[in-house]
Parts: sequence; structure tokens; C-alpha cells
Amino acid sequence: MDGIATRCTDWLVENGMIAAEDSDVYLYGLGVAIRSGSFTLTALALCLATGYINEVILFLLVLMPIRCCIGGYHASTPGKCWMLSLLIISMVIGLSRSFDLTALTPLMTVVSLGIVFGIGPVYHPNNPQPVERRIKLKKHAEVTSIIAGTTILLMNSYSPSAASVMSIAFMIACAGVPLAVLNRQTA
Repeated sequence: MDGIATRCTDWLVENGMIAAEDSDVYLYGLGVAIRSGSFTLTALALCLATGYINEVILFLLVLMPIRCCIGGYHASTPGKCWMLSLLIISMVIGLSRSFDLTALTPLMTVVSLGIVFGIGPVYHPNNPQPVERRIKLKKHAEVTSIIAGTTILLMNSYSPSAASVMSIAFMIACAGVPLAVLNRQTA
């Protein structure tokens, strides 16, 4: 994937569409876009192959905003992140098919909220944040988590299976927080 981003960036420079000194920014942006696009297409193909498109869409709708707000574990390379993300989605599909986790939905939701309010958000060492920004991000994480938690608990009355998938997504997003803290302490 990085090779495609490199070739595209080189082509843009060679054809005068971007300045050579800006190529690193374009290389990074194209790399992220290509990885995100390929992940999305692969996840959709997995959904279609398994017939679990609604569950994966709900999973991603909960996971992505929460993960953006609270941070968490970062794989050492983009490729590892890509593989880990697909593994997680596959596990969610497998859990959804194999186990009825609806009884655990309220517990998973409350534990997730506890993580957000207790130790979240976490920040990656490569992206230090000033205190003002940390305060703002904490408020965003808390508000987003309250909205997600409330939606999950309300949804539990109407569609327990959908609420279960959403609570798994919430729990997975929040599980990255203590993993990131532990990873930093052992590094």
C-alpha cells in the first residue's frame, strides 16, 4: 500500500502538481487514504461474505467516534493496525454468531463508561497535546461516550442483538485505553 502511495506522490511531483518539498505530506495523506479505503472495502467484503453487514456497520459507527476521542493502543506499523482491525471485526462477527451476549450489554456499557471517565483519553507519545487541548478532548470523549452508552442502553430494549454489537464495539474501543497505558509503562 505504501508503494502505491509513493508512486502516486512521485507522479504528482513529476507532473508539477505538487512541490517536491510537500511530497512527505502527500505521501502520508495518500498512505492513510489508501489504507483506510482498502480496510473499508475489505471490511465490506467480509460483511457481504458473512451476511453481517448491519452488525459491522453498527460496530464501526460506535467504534470509530469513540476511538477518535479516547485514543488507545497503536500498533507499531500501519500494516499491523490494518490486520488487527480486520481481526477485531472478524472476532465481532464470530462472537455475534456464536454467543448471545445481550445479557452482558449493560455491564459492557458501564465498564466502558468507567474506562472513559476513569483513565481516558490517552495520547500517543508521537502526538503530545497541550493541557487546553487535553481538557477539550476529555470533554469530547465523555460526551461521545455518554451518547453512545445511552444509545446502547436504550437500544437494548428494542433490538438486543444490535445493542450487543454496539456494546462490544464500545468495549473494544475502550479496551485500547488501558492497553496503551500498560504498553507505555512496559516500553
